Amino acid sequence: MKRKKHFEKLLVIGTICLLTLLSLQVALGGTPNSELSDSEENPISNTAGTSQYTDCIVIIFGKCDTVQGPQTWLFGVYCPLFKKDIVIQSKGGENESLNVIVRERGGGNFGTWYDHENLKLDLRGTTGILFWAGKSLLIEGNQIFARCKAETAFITD
Repeated sequence: MKRKKHFEKLLVIGTICLLTLLSLQVALGGTPNSELSDSEENPISNTAGTSQYTDCIVIIFGKCDTVQGPQTWLFGVYCPLFKKDIVIQSKGGENESLNVIVRERGGGNFGTWYDHENLKLDLRGTTGILFWAGKSLLIEGNQIFARCKAETAFITD
């Protein structure tokens, strides 16, 4: 009985944290690729709609039809033990959009993309965990959830 109560509390706290993260874009001025600081230590390069982050943590959730890179999926889950290059893309298809939160480690730059229908993520030197229902035998659909660390992330909108 106590475990169920603890699980419910954890679920509520997790939901509140997720909603808080989703509202950050509004707090940052409603613009993707917002820079929190004016420091020149780790500048974001914005050329032709592409943002680059180095040594970053990336959280991705939403729906997409294309995930390239890893070859071996286990029921839709991929957990690279060695650093891999992964490309995730939503091309604006039906019910296809991505939500992305990127934060450079060490207090660097921060970026959010919320409900983007045409977004390409090129993650290089990636480790972490990815779930994509497109490769799952148990779930049908194109949902994706990923929490990973990347040496370099290129995000093109």
